[in-house]
Amino acid sequence: MRAMAAFLARGTRIKLQDVRSAPCWLCRRSLSSGLPQNSASSGGSSSRYIARQQRDPYVKLRRQTASAKNGDDQAQAALPSIYASRAAYKLIQLDDIHGFLRGHSASSRQTPRIIVDLGAAPGGWTQVAVERSHAGAPAPDPATSARSRRAHVFALDILPMDAVAGATVIQGDFLDAQVQADLERSIIGDSPNPSTPGCGTDDAEEDLSDLLLDGSGLVDVVLSDMMAPTTGNPISDTEASLELCRSAMLFAARNLRRPQPTPAKTMFVCKFFGSPAADQFRRQVLERAFERVKVEKGRIGASRKESREAFWVCQGYRGPQAVDVDAMYS
Repeated sequence: MRAMAAFLARGTRIKLQDVRSAPCWLCRRSLSSGLPQNSASSGGSSSRYIARQQRDPYVKLRRQTASAKNGDDQAQAALPSIYASRAAYKLIQLDDIHGFLRGHSASSRQTPRIIVDLGAAPGGWTQVAVERSHAGAPAPDPATSARSRRAHVFALDILPMDAVAGATVIQGDFLDAQVQADLERSIIGDSPNPSTPGCGTDDAEEDLSDLLLDGSGLVDVVLSDMMAPTTGNPISDTEASLELCRSAMLFAARNLRRPQPTPAKTMFVCKFFGSPAADQFRRQVLERAFERVKVEKGRIGASRKESREAFWVCQGYRGPQAVDVDAMYS
């Protein structure tokens, strides 16, 4: 058991360094990445992109202004859309179906929930995570102690993003083991038990093994909307997407809570590109590590029909003993 846990703790480091040559795999598309850069040679593509954006109901929704009215039908306020990206509506729809952002920590009602958003820029998913995890509670005040909030969201991306009240934003390459160590130290420092072992020290490997073995993971929900820049080669694109899923799963395996008697509230939500290899990963890794795994595509209206993206919604982490590292890379 200790040998397996030690390997799992090291697994991210081993595999991530193999793909360090592509650090941009961390990020989602930038807001402008869909626009061709050479307008002289690709005017048709640019026109199609603009036309699609103009027709897209979720692009329109993000730009709309909502008016609040009183009993006399007099406008009291005009509230611009708060979401930094269209992708926010995908997370809203996923949460509407599965309800993983609201509620209390899997540890106890007194413990703030910890949610990690990987590939967070430009911030739409982070905004939704903060908004929904605090539903029914006062809006998070940046001056308030993180431990007194209902939830704390950690957002990580290689790209810069604006600050989000109620979230800790970290800029860095998720495929860099040291960046993951910094993120885990931030999570541990924010927890009610800051003495919990974590990585980033001289004894990182031993500490991570202990963290796996004693079942003291601190994270309730891991979200991953990471994607690799598409190359037009379906084989390369799907493998790049799956490598990000593997890396996110290793992080989740190391950090998700393992409450007793049931881990039902622990969640791993991950975007992927459909492929036979992704199906195998779901069967051999995710379905063994979690009590329930759902594939969402058709019910997520904000996900364009022509897109190959889909989402795994995994609930009830069974613990590191259920993680088959060998199957992850077979």
